[in-house]
Amino acid sequence: MIKAVIFDLDGTLVPFTLDVKSCRTQVIKYLTEQGFPSLLFSMKESAFDMLVKAESHMKTAEINKQKFVAIKEVVHSIVESFELEAAQSTEMFSGVPESLKTLRNMNMKIALCTISGEKAAKHFIDRFGLAAFFDAVIMREDVPAVKPDP
Repeated sequence: MIKAVIFDLDGTLVPFTLDVKSCRTQVIKYLTEQGFPSLLFSMKESAFDMLVKAESHMKTAEINKQKFVAIKEVVHSIVESFELEAAQSTEMFSGVPESLKTLRNMNMKIALCTISGEKAAKHFIDRFGLAAFFDAVIMREDVPAVKPDP
């Protein structure tokens, strides 16, 4: 018997509208300005994968841990700005509120798990009045590693 349903945000409840190319370009530009070799990064990987590579490189280069913490914060703020832009302009897929209401009426537990950051996820939830539907919301800041990490 099904007792709970876990939803993703982008591509499930709302269309994925993040300007991925511009976001990745800006992250690569920033990381190379901080001394990381541009060949270390690819436009095919997420900003979070780039940070994993940068941290690994940092251990062999002359970059101290404190500086990397600051670099990581800036990368997260770059991603967050693109997420917020997308969250402000996206629309919910049709049928989402009705589906959530049906699940709630069936006494299902409902969760949202997203790679999006707290500001963008909360903006979406508040904008469409969906907070009452979710028993749990797990965002990027809530986990040590982002999906698809097991």
